[in-house]
Amino acid sequence: MTVQISFQEPLAGLGSFTEYDFAPLDGARDTYTLRASAQPTIRLFLVDAAAYLPDYVGELDRAADRESGVFLVVTPHADGVTVNLLAPLFIDPVTRTGRQVIATDDIDRVQVPLLRTA
Repeated sequence: MTVQISFQEPLAGLGSFTEYDFAPLDGARDTYTLRASAQPTIRLFLVDAAAYLPDYVGELDRAADRESGVFLVVTPHADGVTVNLLAPLFIDPVTRTGRQVIATDDIDRVQVPLLRTA
């Protein structure tokens, strides 16, 4: 099921878009697509951080976003897949809102190899 998500601010590097379509990726558990509603060719692949990196703690004050899931942007490479831990997306499918938090503390966390742990 596709849900339209409104972000408070545009996502880093994706132009001025703030409305996105969020949907599970068929055949891939805990994996999603996020497409700009106005331009569906702009697409990100996301994974649920709780399923793939349960010990990962985002940079956002979780008390303010208890209902939000934490999703990480996936980047495929010839030798595997990485996730970006520096720019998690917090998405609440109930309120249909999202926000991206960009940390600047550890540049080595931009491309972390993805291994399913759950």
